[in-house]
Amino acid sequence: MIYATFTEEMRMLLHSMIGKKFSSYECGLDERFFRAFGNVRINVDTLPVELTNEEHSLPLLDGYEDMTYFSVEKVDSNFRFEPDVVTNTKVIEVNKVITSIEIVTDSISVNKGEYQITFDAALIFHMGNDTLMFARDAWFSELITIKENDEYISYTDLCDFDSLVSYFLTSEMLQNEAGYKSTYFYKDIDGKIKFGPIWDFDFSSNNVAPFGATYAQRWKMLDSLWFNGLAKDPYFAVKVRELFLQNYNKLVNFYTDGGIIDTWSEYLYASGIKNQTIWPYSRGFEEDTEVLRTWFKEKIDWISREFADDNSALKSLGGSVSDKLSLSLSA
Repeated sequence: MIYATFTEEMRMLLHSMIGKKFSSYECGLDERFFRAFGNVRINVDTLPVELTNEEHSLPLLDGYEDMTYFSVEKVDSNFRFEPDVVTNTKVIEVNKVITSIEIVTDSISVNKGEYQITFDAALIFHMGNDTLMFARDAWFSELITIKENDEYISYTDLCDFDSLVSYFLTSEMLQNEAGYKSTYFYKDIDGKIKFGPIWDFDFSSNNVAPFGATYAQRWKMLDSLWFNGLAKDPYFAVKVRELFLQNYNKLVNFYTDGGIIDTWSEYLYASGIKNQTIWPYSRGFEEDTEVLRTWFKEKIDWISREFADDNSALKSLGGSVSDKLSLSLSA
């Protein structure tokens, strides 16, 4: 068992803050998402402390791995706060008495249970009916998300996760060049965000339209800032791989002889021949059909190699995991 958590001394320091006035906190604030990078100073009466979410080396297997985790220490109030990143430093007034402090702890299993890493995911200050939360964003991220009067929630709590994963994989299978921009979703009043309808496949799958995708061995959706960050979440990467493996035989059936492409090619043949006389961007219906067949085979073969296991899936999607580790996650 590996503990990337507050030490007992740190917990005692936090406990000593209960009953004191939370005057303010200081950080280099990204006001778009209300988050800080690396460190936050918490000013509590005469007890200023600094909360950090920094990278540390932890012993794993036969070496060390760099991971970020929370720590807290008392600081000298005579010294000016220095944010880890020179940016928009803010002092946020709170001026409320701390009634209790909650530490949210999570864990992750490594190498099929050989190692269990336990880490503190969030620090929540309760002040009567009000709360102020400082939460870590991800295993390898130094970001600290700050939320007032809110529960500790993840995007998985907000989104219909199956529709999100399906949207991502479907867009990638055809490498929709505009799909990450034309992202549609909807939400019932009491429901979660559902992704779809899927849209804009005119520039995709090595077709001949201007800017159509021509290289199957890449993740197009990672060009989007939001999807790029999402794909680095181990849980998301594992679930995308699971969906791919569950549908592997169906996907292969697209390009095999007598499969889906052959079935629809026969059905659409007359319309396809007519269509190629109207639209300038065409190799001809029969050649385009073979290009699509080749595209599917190349894309599926590439994803199969990238998704050899959960560990390689996360690395392929941009996550940071050592070759010495095998990742295993549960919901």
